[in-house]
Amino acid sequence: MNILNELKRVPRFLSLGIIVLAACIYVFIKYVPHDVKPYYAQCLTPFSTLIAVLFAMYAGYFKKVLDGIQLTIEVPKENNSAVDLMQDGTKVFPVYWHHLVVVNETPHQAVVNCRVWLKKIYVLKNVVNNPPVWEDNKFAVPRLMEWAPSEWERDKRTFCTKQVFDFGQKRQDDGSFFLVTNRNLRATSVKVNYSAGETIKVCLFITADNYQLEKEFYFDVEIQNRSLGSVGEVVPAKVTPSSKP
Repeated sequence: MNILNELKRVPRFLSLGIIVLAACIYVFIKYVPHDVKPYYAQCLTPFSTLIAVLFAMYAGYFKKVLDGIQLTIEVPKENNSAVDLMQDGTKVFPVYWHHLVVVNETPHQAVVNCRVWLKKIYVLKNVVNNPPVWEDNKFAVPRLMEWAPSEWERDKRTFCTKQVFDFGQKRQDDGSFFLVTNRNLRATSVKVNYSAGETIKVCLFITADNYQLEKEFYFDVEIQNRSLGSVGEVVPAKVTPSSKP
């Protein structure tokens, strides 16, 4: 059993309380003169009672502040080892599915009805005689991403440790990259299809019933040139964690 992993399951506010209590007991025993210890104990009793009452009244708030759910989005450690087939009209061609993972860093608390949203897309544009710049493809309403597999609860999931969601498809026929957002809302003016050779930066954020932070997560997507040539082979895009431009 990994002790460090088990320690991560202990609520932070509980760990902090134990450390503070142990420090107070040590100081009281080590440095307070024996003849005045009863006096200090009597003085501390009202404060202890007040703290206990406040904690009972605002336990939910204290827990949210000191031990709130911590979520992050990561690139999976293991990549797909096979491609899938996609049909576009009469054409059938291979596609490579890219995924990202939402990791719950406080697994002792379940994330309830978790959703992942696409907030911004930037495209790297070349500028004559100057370094490339990120151009913001602006859209007002965030787009909802889909959990994988999408056959059940594709829009929201409840979990304790981690959950995978669909990020994009790399097509074999023209080498393009397609960001996968909610399939029920595909009729949109938001550009989600990008050509081989382009580089984009994607901004995502997470919401849940018991998670209030709107932390942004950025990923660069370098869309490699077309297929390798053989049928079924697809060059995946290069997806790496990034920062705000």
